Amino acid sequence: MDKDMGLGLFRDLGVRLLLISVFFLCLKGPAHARYAAIIMNAHTGQIIHQENPDKITHPASLTKMMTLYKAFQALANGKLTFNQLLPVSRHASCQAPCKLGLRAGQTIKVKDAMMALITKSANDAAVVLAEALGKTESQFAIQMTAQAKQLGMRHTVFKNASGLPNYQQVTTARDMAKLSQALIQHFPNYYGYFSARDFQFKGKSHRNHNHLVGEVIGYGKNGPVIVDGIKTGFINASGFNLAASAKHSKDRLIGVVMGGDNRHWRDRRMKQLLTWAFGVEESTPCLINASASIGERGVPPPHPPQSFGKKAVKQKKKKPHIKKGKQKASKKNKAKPKAKKKTKPIKKAKPKKNSKKRVPVKKA
Repeated sequence: MDKDMGLGLFRDLGVRLLLISVFFLCLKGPAHARYAAIIMNAHTGQIIHQENPDKITHPASLTKMMTLYKAFQALANGKLTFNQLLPVSRHASCQAPCKLGLRAGQTIKVKDAMMALITKSANDAAVVLAEALGKTESQFAIQMTAQAKQLGMRHTVFKNASGLPNYQQVTTARDMAKLSQALIQHFPNYYGYFSARDFQFKGKSHRNHNHLVGEVIGYGKNGPVIVDGIKTGFINASGFNLAASAKHSKDRLIGVVMGGDNRHWRDRRMKQLLTWAFGVEESTPCLINASASIGERGVPPPHPPQSFGKKAVKQKKKKPHIKKGKQKASKKNKAKPKAKKKTKPIKKAKPKKNSKKRVPVKKA
């Protein structure tokens, strides 16, 4: 009995230590300290490149990929239909941005809710789907975690459907790559929705947060490399996250970058790694072996500088230091532009009459 109690206490202590370590991860320094990345062959699962792939971090809105996985699953099983109207609860309407601004008592179509997750990353729409599939968001999160374990995502725990901050909601770059691969392989008919650049809802256009979607990031022997999905994410605790998939002819790669300093740095790093892994020339200059095949890249490209993407601060030009006395003198010495004098028209001088009177000359 004492032995069982000791084992129970030991397990409780282990769980508490894990939660404490995750809590301090939230308070950690800059986002680049939590950087992790992985490049995977979407067809074979071969890992081409990895940096800290099993580092524990927070998924942020990459969480919505699992929410969408469960929604696609329900569509395939007939539990949901695209045109089905879902009710908006008060809990869903109270979610923090980004969101569509849904109000309690309204309804939204399943397809609109899904597109809102893919493009705008709407948290209120995520909760609407969660409550439709799991009755409550917390119960749906349990289903999400169970599904993650089935997909081999060993280090992932979900606590909500949106990815809003929760220190217990954790994942790794490797697990997010596995989830991306599952979405592509298990739901090829629905994966195409991730390539939408915008989404129209009630007369308003919402642009996709994934700015790489549809972009040609490189060129090779078999044509261009085009990014066609999948999801972005950001909270302060995680930094800027991105799961992306790109296609080059018949080949497809999946990339995951976690903990970027800003979205520009994160996107730049993703383009570097994908073009390098494909062995193609990047749309911007990059020294790589363009004749190599997938997985035979050699040394991966270096990270972009940490300042990449940050707005440059304009420095004011310093005025030369001038003493007050000299400054006054210089002001006096400054030549003011002379005003043009109005020239009066010159009057012609009249010929003066001879003042001397002529003396008449008498004739002899």
